[in-house]
Amino acid sequence: MAHEALRKAGHDPEVIKSYGLGPLPDFLNPTRGRREVRRLTGSNMVPVLVLEDDEVVQESQRIKEWADAHPAGTTP
Repeated sequence: MAHEALRKAGHDPEVIKSYGLGPLPDFLNPTRGRREVRRLTGSNMVPVLVLEDDEVVQESQRIKEWADAHPAGTTP
């Protein structure tokens, strides 16, 4: 849902795959994607959107809401 909403709003997000399963302990989620998510949010749960100003938007619904409010090519 999040990726589709971003694409529909005209964005071309970089996707970093995060294999594993969010609820598992950190030692079972050693992939680059999960480590980066954990560093940014303190959680292993994806999806996460990192904006150009390093603001982090987490959870599909919140990312969709952000995309709907910020179509590509608009200025804040």
